[in-house]
Amino acid sequence: MASLTYETKTMKPDVYELVTNITAAIKYAVLTQYFSRGECTGVYHQWPSDTLRTGKKNTLHEITEWKDLVKKTRDRRMLGNYIQEIGDGATVSNRLQKALKYGVKDEIGYQIDLTMQAVGRDLEWALTLNQTTQEETATNCSEMGGMPYFLGGYCTKAFTANSGETIITATAHNFDTGDQVTVYTGAGGTLPGGIAQNGIYWISVVTDNTMRIHNDPGDAWQGINPITFSSTSVGTVNITTANVQIESEFNENALNNLLEKCFLQGGNPDIIVMSTANKAKTSTWTAGSLKNRDMTTKKLVMKVDFYESDYGDVALIPSRTYAKDNTSIMAIETQFGRVAVYDPFHVEDLPVTGNYKGKVIDGTATLEFRAPKSSGMLKIG
Repeated sequence: MASLTYETKTMKPDVYELVTNITAAIKYAVLTQYFSRGECTGVYHQWPSDTLRTGKKNTLHEITEWKDLVKKTRDRRMLGNYIQEIGDGATVSNRLQKALKYGVKDEIGYQIDLTMQAVGRDLEWALTLNQTTQEETATNCSEMGGMPYFLGGYCTKAFTANSGETIITATAHNFDTGDQVTVYTGAGGTLPGGIAQNGIYWISVVTDNTMRIHNDPGDAWQGINPITFSSTSVGTVNITTANVQIESEFNENALNNLLEKCFLQGGNPDIIVMSTANKAKTSTWTAGSLKNRDMTTKKLVMKVDFYESDYGDVALIPSRTYAKDNTSIMAIETQFGRVAVYDPFHVEDLPVTGNYKGKVIDGTATLEFRAPKSSGMLKIG
């Protein structure tokens, strides 16, 4: 006789929705509520990402050879992220399980409910704070890259430049001609003369390790009028295709500068994620009006402040995952985020080896962010 899934009473349920939909977990979580859910099948989850070139002057003679229009197409880039396994458990003695308690009939069930909330917080922690992605090794666990990874970590390169030259060196940069870039300094670094901190530029690729910087996207496409540096770079200086803004303080101008970069790359962020200290600073803003709206997330109704920026309304959301003194602010277009589940979150009963009961909850997932250039990171310091 055939055995069918819908007739099997012992199927283990996927408890992802429980992990991310417990009331306290919802109050704690931001990204797990705004991002959609999907699936992945590899320990290194990959997906293609494409980018339109910037606009340029485009005129044709009345008689034109089509072959003159055909240039090498831009290769689609493969983005990827390693999976991360997250788990926790609870044990309860047989004596405690049997004892009568106020408000709790099933102690192990109660404890595993609390554990689900904790695992939901751990997932949110990874999505919000993980700056790198790493493969499983004998000494390191596999780890997903969170939003900080996609907002700069994977596409930022240190570079050097010499006075009087037009070429910068950035080893294995993986950039394309026409890419919009931002330059900024690391600790103790000085940019070469001719380019400015937080400046928006465009590049023309020379080799896999070298490129030129241009003030105009059209010049970059044609490979003309590169910037000639008036001084040599010093220390750590960075170039990135991500939307990164470095500011000394968090204010309206700083936020609008970041949103401008996202806008120029085709993005429209809808949420701004920040620490509670930075959220408090927004209450003093007066140029853009703050609106208070009801936002329904699953079964939870919460009040969210919206800010009218120069580039559209954005929700200002304090993150419980951020430390109060966290100086990073993320502008995210949430439609491009997805929690890709490799092994669904599920509850397992521990084998009985003593006079206690135990359960664990375990699951594996990663973050898929399909259009990193739609979003950006503001760093204060």
